[in-house]
Amino acid sequence: MGVIAAEMISGKYGLGYFTWISYTLMNYPDTVVGMFSIGVMGSLCFGLIRILERSFIRWHY
Repeated sequence: MGVIAAEMISGKYGLGYFTWISYTLMNYPDTVVGMFSIGVMGSLCFGLIRILERSFIRWHY
């Protein structure tokens, strides 16, 4: 989330930049695609972290 926010604020490349520019240019279909992509990437990262957590911290579960 931090990388996406940084791209929105001061980036010139990346998914956050794409989403922000689409929003400011009122290109809402691209904005929705960017938001959906951010959500999918976030879900995938969260799932990967959960898998790694279960394998490294076995005593916790």
